[in-house]
Amino acid sequence: MIALEPQTGPAETPPVLYPVAVAGMGTHLPATVRTSLELDALHGWAPGTVEAASGVRRRHVAGAESTVEMAAAAARAACADAGRDLGEIDCIVYAGAVPHQAIPTTSVLLKRALGLHRSPVPAFDVNATCAGFLIAVETVSALIACGRYARVLIACAEKPSQGLAWDDPKVCGIFGDGAAATVLEKSESNGRGILALAIETYTDGADACVLRAGGTGLDVHDDVEALRRGSYFEMNGMLAYRIAAEHLPPLVDRVLARAGTSIAEIDVVVPHQASALGMALMERRLGIAPGGMLDVFADYGNQVSASLPFALAKARERPGIGPGSRALLLGTAAGITIGAAVWRL
Repeated sequence: MIALEPQTGPAETPPVLYPVAVAGMGTHLPATVRTSLELDALHGWAPGTVEAASGVRRRHVAGAESTVEMAAAAARAACADAGRDLGEIDCIVYAGAVPHQAIPTTSVLLKRALGLHRSPVPAFDVNATCAGFLIAVETVSALIACGRYARVLIACAEKPSQGLAWDDPKVCGIFGDGAAATVLEKSESNGRGILALAIETYTDGADACVLRAGGTGLDVHDDVEALRRGSYFEMNGMLAYRIAAEHLPPLVDRVLARAGTSIAEIDVVVPHQASALGMALMERRLGIAPGGMLDVFADYGNQVSASLPFALAKARERPGIGPGSRALLLGTAAGITIGAAVWRL
Protein backbone atom coordinates (compact mmCIF):
# COMPACT_ATOMS: atom_id res chain seq x y z
CA MET A 1 0.00 0.00 0.00
CA ILE A 2 1.08 3.53 -0.68
CA ALA A 3 0.98 5.80 2.32
CA LEU A 4 -0.92 8.95 1.50
CA GLU A 5 0.41 12.26 2.70
CA PRO A 6 -2.03 14.10 4.97
CA GLN A 7 -3.83 16.91 3.21
CA THR A 8 -2.86 20.33 4.49
CA GLY A 9 -4.51 23.65 3.88
CA PRO A 10 -5.87 26.67 5.64
CA ALA A 11 -7.30 25.97 9.08
CA GLU A 12 -11.06 25.82 9.23
CA THR A 13 -12.74 28.88 10.67
CA PRO A 14 -14.66 27.96 13.82
CA PRO A 15 -18.42 28.23 13.33
CA VAL A 16 -20.18 31.33 14.62
CA LEU A 17 -21.72 30.61 18.01
CA TYR A 18 -24.53 33.15 17.59
CA PRO A 19 -25.08 34.78 14.16
CA VAL A 20 -26.20 38.06 15.71
CA ALA A 21 -25.19 41.57 14.69
CA VAL A 22 -25.32 44.97 16.35
CA ALA A 23 -27.86 46.83 14.23
CA GLY A 24 -27.67 50.04 16.25
CA MET A 25 -26.41 51.57 19.47
CA GLY A 26 -27.38 54.63 21.47
CA THR A 27 -26.14 56.31 24.63
CA HIS A 28 -27.44 58.96 26.98
CA LEU A 29 -25.60 61.11 29.51
CA PRO A 30 -27.18 63.42 32.11
CA ALA A 31 -26.54 67.09 31.44
CA THR A 32 -24.84 67.75 34.78
CA VAL A 33 -21.11 67.09 34.97
CA ARG A 34 -19.33 66.95 38.30
CA THR A 35 -15.54 67.24 38.13
CA SER A 36 -13.15 65.73 40.63
CA LEU A 37 -11.85 69.23 41.42
CA GLU A 38 -15.40 70.22 42.40
CA LEU A 39 -15.58 67.26 44.76
CA ASP A 40 -12.23 68.26 46.26
CA ALA A 41 -13.53 71.78 46.88
CA LEU A 42 -16.85 70.52 48.27
CA HIS A 43 -15.13 68.50 50.99
CA GLY A 44 -12.16 70.75 51.60
CA TRP A 45 -9.71 68.21 50.21
CA ALA A 46 -6.48 69.20 48.47
CA PRO A 47 -6.94 69.68 44.69
CA GLY A 48 -6.31 66.39 42.92
CA THR A 49 -7.33 64.18 45.87
CA VAL A 50 -10.37 62.56 44.20
CA GLU A 51 -8.71 62.10 40.81
CA ALA A 52 -5.64 60.54 42.44
CA ALA A 53 -7.84 58.15 44.43
CA SER A 54 -10.23 57.26 41.61
CA GLY A 55 -8.56 57.93 38.25
CA VAL A 56 -11.63 59.91 37.14
CA ARG A 57 -11.50 63.56 36.05
CA ARG A 58 -15.23 64.05 35.55
CA ARG A 59 -18.48 62.13 35.65
CA HIS A 60 -22.12 62.78 34.74
CA VAL A 61 -24.70 63.00 37.53
CA ALA A 62 -28.40 62.45 36.83
CA GLY A 63 -30.02 64.41 39.65
CA ALA A 64 -33.80 64.13 39.27
CA GLU A 65 -33.58 62.27 35.95
CA SER A 66 -34.63 58.64 36.49
CA THR A 67 -33.00 55.51 35.13
CA VAL A 68 -36.20 54.87 33.15
CA GLU A 69 -35.90 58.26 31.44
CA MET A 70 -32.21 57.69 30.69
CA ALA A 71 -32.86 54.19 29.34
CA ALA A 72 -35.66 55.49 27.11
CA ALA A 73 -33.41 58.20 25.65
CA ALA A 74 -30.67 55.65 24.89
CA ALA A 75 -33.23 53.23 23.42
CA ARG A 76 -34.60 55.84 21.03
CA ALA A 77 -31.05 56.70 19.95
CA ALA A 78 -30.24 53.00 19.34
CA CYS A 79 -33.36 52.52 17.20
CA ALA A 80 -32.52 55.65 15.20
CA ASP A 81 -28.97 54.37 14.68
CA ALA A 82 -30.40 51.05 13.46
CA GLY A 83 -32.83 52.82 11.13
CA ARG A 84 -35.75 51.12 12.89
CA ASP A 85 -38.96 52.37 14.43
CA LEU A 86 -39.78 51.36 17.98
CA GLY A 87 -42.70 49.39 16.55
CA GLU A 88 -40.24 47.09 14.77
CA ILE A 89 -38.76 45.88 18.06
CA ASP A 90 -40.26 42.53 19.10
CA CYS A 91 -38.68 42.17 22.56
CA ILE A 92 -37.39 44.62 25.18
CA VAL A 93 -34.77 43.58 27.74
CA TYR A 94 -33.60 45.80 30.57
CA ALA A 95 -30.21 44.78 31.96
CA GLY A 96 -29.57 47.39 34.65
CA ALA A 97 -28.09 46.48 38.01
CA VAL A 98 -30.31 48.60 40.26
CA PRO A 99 -33.99 48.75 39.23
CA HIS A 100 -36.11 51.86 39.31
CA GLN A 101 -38.30 50.03 41.84
CA ALA A 102 -38.81 46.46 42.97
CA ILE A 103 -42.12 45.78 41.19
CA PRO A 104 -42.94 45.95 38.32
CA THR A 105 -39.69 45.35 36.47
CA THR A 106 -37.88 48.32 34.97
CA SER A 107 -38.40 46.88 31.49
CA VAL A 108 -42.15 47.41 31.94
CA LEU A 109 -41.61 51.03 32.95
CA LEU A 110 -39.20 51.48 30.04
CA LYS A 111 -41.72 50.11 27.57
CA ARG A 112 -44.33 52.54 28.91
CA ALA A 113 -41.86 55.43 28.65
CA LEU A 114 -41.28 54.51 25.00
CA GLY A 115 -45.01 54.91 24.34
CA LEU A 116 -45.61 51.22 23.65
CA HIS A 117 -48.58 50.92 26.03
CA ARG A 118 -50.80 48.91 23.70
CA SER A 119 -48.09 46.82 22.07
CA PRO A 120 -48.04 43.11 23.01
CA VAL A 121 -44.24 42.99 22.76
CA PRO A 122 -42.75 41.23 25.83
CA ALA A 123 -40.49 43.08 28.24
CA PHE A 124 -38.34 41.51 30.97
CA ASP A 125 -35.28 42.23 33.09
CA VAL A 126 -31.92 40.45 33.19
CA ASN A 127 -29.61 41.32 36.09
CA ALA A 128 -25.98 40.40 36.63
CA THR A 129 -24.93 43.84 37.96
CA CYS A 130 -22.00 45.14 35.89
CA ALA A 131 -22.07 42.06 33.64
CA GLY A 132 -25.77 42.47 32.90
CA PHE A 133 -25.19 43.53 29.30
CA LEU A 134 -23.05 40.48 28.55
CA ILE A 135 -25.60 38.13 30.13
CA ALA A 136 -28.41 39.84 28.22
CA VAL A 137 -26.48 39.58 24.94
CA GLU A 138 -26.07 35.82 25.36
CA THR A 139 -29.72 35.35 26.36
CA VAL A 140 -31.02 37.48 23.50
CA SER A 141 -28.59 36.02 20.94
CA ALA A 142 -29.76 32.49 21.70
CA LEU A 143 -33.38 33.59 21.29
CA ILE A 144 -32.63 35.33 17.99
CA ALA A 145 -30.55 32.41 16.72
CA CYS A 146 -33.38 29.94 17.34
CA GLY A 147 -35.87 32.20 15.57
CA ARG A 148 -37.86 33.26 18.64
CA TYR A 149 -37.26 36.98 18.01
CA ALA A 150 -36.01 38.95 15.03
CA ARG A 151 -35.05 42.26 16.61
CA VAL A 152 -34.38 42.86 20.30
CA LEU A 153 -33.64 46.03 22.26
CA ILE A 154 -31.30 45.77 25.26
CA ALA A 155 -31.10 48.80 27.55
CA CYS A 156 -28.94 49.55 30.59
CA ALA A 157 -29.18 52.68 32.75
CA GLU A 158 -27.62 53.47 36.10
CA LYS A 159 -27.66 56.15 38.82
CA PRO A 160 -24.86 55.08 41.18
CA SER A 161 -24.67 58.69 42.39
CA GLN A 162 -27.85 58.01 44.37
CA GLY A 163 -26.24 55.32 46.53
CA LEU A 164 -22.73 56.68 47.09
CA ALA A 165 -21.07 57.89 50.27
CA TRP A 166 -19.91 61.22 48.85
CA ASP A 167 -17.52 61.80 51.76
CA ASP A 168 -15.29 58.87 50.69
CA PRO A 169 -13.00 59.89 47.78
CA LYS A 170 -12.18 56.25 46.95
CA VAL A 171 -15.86 55.46 46.36
CA CYS A 172 -17.56 58.66 45.26
CA GLY A 173 -15.00 59.38 42.56
CA ILE A 174 -15.19 56.07 40.72
CA PHE A 175 -18.78 56.02 39.47
CA GLY A 176 -20.75 57.95 36.87
CA ASP A 177 -24.40 57.98 35.77
CA GLY A 178 -25.46 57.12 32.24
CA ALA A 179 -27.28 54.78 29.89
CA ALA A 180 -26.66 52.73 26.76
CA ALA A 181 -28.89 50.66 24.51
CA THR A 182 -28.33 48.18 21.70
CA VAL A 183 -30.52 46.76 18.94
CA LEU A 184 -29.58 43.20 18.00
CA GLU A 185 -30.67 41.40 14.82
CA LYS A 186 -29.76 38.14 13.12
CA SER A 187 -26.65 38.55 11.01
CA GLU A 188 -27.13 37.89 7.33
CA SER A 189 -23.39 38.05 6.66
CA ASN A 190 -21.40 34.82 6.73
CA GLY A 191 -18.84 34.80 9.54
CA ARG A 192 -20.25 37.76 11.45
CA GLY A 193 -21.64 37.35 14.93
CA ILE A 194 -20.49 36.13 18.33
CA LEU A 195 -17.69 33.63 17.75
CA ALA A 196 -17.29 32.57 21.39
CA LEU A 197 -18.65 33.58 24.78
CA ALA A 198 -18.22 32.33 28.33
CA ILE A 199 -19.40 33.52 31.74
CA GLU A 200 -18.32 32.26 35.19
CA THR A 201 -19.24 33.17 38.78
CA TYR A 202 -17.04 32.80 41.89
CA THR A 203 -19.02 33.41 45.07
CA ASP A 204 -16.01 33.87 47.35
CA GLY A 205 -16.41 37.49 46.23
CA ALA A 206 -20.11 37.76 47.07
CA ASP A 207 -19.39 40.33 49.78
CA ALA A 208 -16.91 42.42 47.76
CA CYS A 209 -19.51 44.72 46.19
CA VAL A 210 -22.79 45.04 48.06
CA LEU A 211 -25.98 47.12 48.08
CA ARG A 212 -28.03 45.56 50.87
CA ALA A 213 -31.30 47.46 50.49
CA GLY A 214 -33.86 47.01 47.72
CA GLY A 215 -34.88 43.42 48.42
CA THR A 216 -36.15 41.24 51.26
CA GLY A 217 -32.83 40.99 53.08
CA LEU A 218 -33.63 44.06 55.17
CA ASP A 219 -37.09 44.43 56.70
CA VAL A 220 -38.43 47.96 57.08
CA HIS A 221 -40.57 46.72 59.99
CA ASP A 222 -37.49 45.64 61.95
CA ASP A 223 -34.98 48.45 61.51
CA VAL A 224 -35.58 51.53 59.37
CA GLU A 225 -32.08 52.81 60.11
CA ALA A 226 -30.53 49.56 58.83
CA LEU A 227 -32.56 49.98 55.65
CA ARG A 228 -31.24 53.52 55.25
CA ARG A 229 -27.64 52.39 55.78
CA GLY A 230 -28.18 49.51 53.37
CA SER A 231 -29.07 51.97 50.63
CA TYR A 232 -25.41 52.98 50.37
CA PHE A 233 -23.00 50.99 48.23
CA GLU A 234 -20.20 49.06 49.97
CA MET A 235 -17.08 47.91 48.15
CA ASN A 236 -13.90 45.95 48.77
CA GLY A 237 -12.21 46.79 45.50
CA MET A 238 -9.02 44.83 46.08
CA LEU A 239 -10.91 41.60 46.85
CA ALA A 240 -12.99 42.02 43.69
CA TYR A 241 -9.89 42.67 41.62
CA ARG A 242 -7.93 39.71 43.06
CA ILE A 243 -10.69 37.25 42.17
CA ALA A 244 -11.18 38.71 38.69
CA ALA A 245 -7.43 38.80 38.07
CA GLU A 246 -7.10 35.12 39.03
CA HIS A 247 -9.89 33.81 36.83
CA LEU A 248 -10.32 36.23 33.92
CA PRO A 249 -7.02 35.66 32.02
CA PRO A 250 -7.52 31.86 31.67
CA LEU A 251 -11.16 32.45 30.73
CA VAL A 252 -10.06 34.88 28.02
CA ASP A 253 -7.52 32.34 26.72
CA ARG A 254 -10.27 29.72 26.40
CA VAL A 255 -12.66 32.10 24.67
CA LEU A 256 -10.00 33.22 22.19
CA ALA A 257 -9.13 29.59 21.46
CA ARG A 258 -12.80 28.73 20.84
CA ALA A 259 -13.03 31.70 18.50
CA GLY A 260 -9.96 30.52 16.59
CA THR A 261 -8.11 33.77 17.17
CA SER A 262 -5.50 35.40 19.41
CA ILE A 263 -5.26 38.62 21.35
CA ALA A 264 -2.98 39.99 18.61
CA GLU A 265 -5.76 39.53 16.03
CA ILE A 266 -8.36 41.39 18.07
CA ASP A 267 -9.10 44.85 16.65
CA VAL A 268 -10.37 46.37 19.91
CA VAL A 269 -10.72 45.17 23.49
CA VAL A 270 -13.82 46.58 25.19
CA PRO A 271 -13.78 46.04 28.97
CA HIS A 272 -16.24 46.97 31.65
CA GLN A 273 -14.81 50.25 32.91
CA ALA A 274 -14.40 49.03 36.48
CA SER A 275 -11.42 51.06 37.67
CA ALA A 276 -8.31 52.70 36.27
CA LEU A 277 -5.96 50.38 38.17
CA GLY A 278 -7.95 47.27 37.30
CA MET A 279 -7.96 48.00 33.58
CA ALA A 280 -4.28 48.91 33.51
CA LEU A 281 -3.30 45.71 35.29
CA MET A 282 -5.60 43.61 33.12
CA GLU A 283 -4.13 45.19 30.00
CA ARG A 284 -0.69 43.98 31.05
CA ARG A 285 -1.88 40.55 32.22
CA LEU A 286 -3.63 39.86 28.91
CA GLY A 287 -0.79 41.22 26.77
CA ILE A 288 -2.93 43.84 25.04
CA ALA A 289 -0.94 46.18 22.79
CA PRO A 290 -0.92 49.90 23.67
CA GLY A 291 -4.05 51.53 22.32
CA GLY A 292 -5.79 48.20 21.87
CA MET A 293 -8.05 48.61 24.89
CA LEU A 294 -10.97 51.05 24.86
CA ASP A 295 -10.55 53.22 27.98
CA VAL A 296 -13.07 56.02 28.65
CA PHE A 297 -12.98 55.68 32.43
CA ALA A 298 -11.41 59.06 33.19
CA ASP A 299 -14.27 61.02 31.61
CA TYR A 300 -17.29 58.85 32.47
CA GLY A 301 -16.34 56.66 35.43
CA ASN A 302 -17.82 53.26 36.16
CA GLN A 303 -21.40 53.31 34.84
CA VAL A 304 -22.13 49.86 36.30
CA SER A 305 -24.21 47.82 33.79
CA ALA A 306 -24.19 50.67 31.25
CA SER A 307 -20.38 50.75 31.30
CA LEU A 308 -19.73 47.91 28.83
CA PRO A 309 -22.33 48.86 26.17
CA PHE A 310 -21.37 52.53 26.53
CA ALA A 311 -17.73 51.61 25.85
CA LEU A 312 -18.78 49.40 22.91
CA ALA A 313 -20.67 52.34 21.41
CA LYS A 314 -17.53 54.46 21.77
CA ALA A 315 -15.43 51.69 20.20
CA ARG A 316 -17.67 51.69 17.11
CA GLU A 317 -16.75 55.37 16.65
CA ARG A 318 -13.06 54.53 16.32
CA PRO A 319 -11.53 54.82 12.83
CA GLY A 320 -11.10 51.36 11.35
CA ILE A 321 -13.66 49.71 13.61
CA GLY A 322 -16.69 48.58 11.61
CA PRO A 323 -18.37 45.57 10.02
CA GLY A 324 -16.04 42.59 10.20
CA SER A 325 -13.87 43.98 13.03
CA ARG A 326 -13.14 41.63 15.90
CA ALA A 327 -14.01 42.96 19.36
CA LEU A 328 -13.17 41.24 22.62
CA LEU A 329 -15.72 42.17 25.31
CA LEU A 330 -14.66 41.72 28.94
CA GLY A 331 -17.12 41.80 31.82
CA THR A 332 -16.57 41.78 35.57
CA ALA A 333 -19.34 42.15 38.12
CA ALA A 334 -20.33 41.81 41.75
CA GLY A 335 -20.58 38.22 42.78
CA ILE A 336 -17.83 37.87 41.43
CA THR A 337 -18.99 37.20 37.87
CA ILE A 338 -16.61 37.40 34.93
CA GLY A 339 -17.24 37.02 31.24
CA ALA A 340 -15.65 37.37 27.81
CA ALA A 341 -16.93 37.33 24.25
CA VAL A 342 -15.33 37.55 20.82
CA TRP A 343 -17.70 39.37 18.49
CA ARG A 344 -17.12 39.87 14.77
CA LEU A 345 -19.05 43.10 14.40
